Amino acid sequence: MDKMWQAFPEINQEDLENRTSQILDAVERGESFTLTRHGRPIATITPLAAAERSGR
Repeated sequence: MDKMWQAFPEINQEDLENRTSQILDAVERGESFTLTRHGRPIATITPLAAAERSGR
């Protein structure tokens, strides 16, 4: 597994559905998360400013 996936706290699809506002508030504060489905990482939710700094 890519180390980037392990660097962020994991949230699953149910967490995202039930806590969208809280998760987005955390992202606005600079936090990043790995989104998982069925226990497998499928995406990283990262603040836009951080993504721009990393050259994405």
